[in-house]
Amino acid sequence: MEKMSNDQLRELLKIGDVKGFNEYRQENPDQEIDLQEADLQEAELKGVNLKGVNLRDANFEEANLEDANFFGANLFLANFRGANLQGANLGDTDARKANFSWSILAKADMQLMKICSNQKNAIILSLGILEDENE
Repeated sequence: MEKMSNDQLRELLKIGDVKGFNEYRQENPDQEIDLQEADLQEAELKGVNLKGVNLRDANFEEANLEDANFFGANLFLANFRGANLQGANLGDTDARKANFSWSILAKADMQLMKICSNQKNAIILSLGILEDENE
């Protein structure tokens, strides 16, 4: 597969082509992807592989990100307001100043997730749903 630009990859996500995006990532594991300020509001991205991607200031408001892999991604200032992050891997991400209000975080892996640089700027994750109410 021919190497794609960041803009082309952004368009794949905008149209919800998770399968195509993930296949491309698998075939090009060393490509650094920069999707800073991407507007993916209300996108259907269940299972997307965004491992290590620069998503600084990206907008995922109301997006479906169930089972998405963000491991090691830059989520600084990203907006996840109302997003479904159930089962997502948010491990080892820089999520300082990110907005997770009203997001669904049930079964999300948040190990080593950096959410503040000091106590004064801490994000209140209690606004998200951290537990599955059906259990």
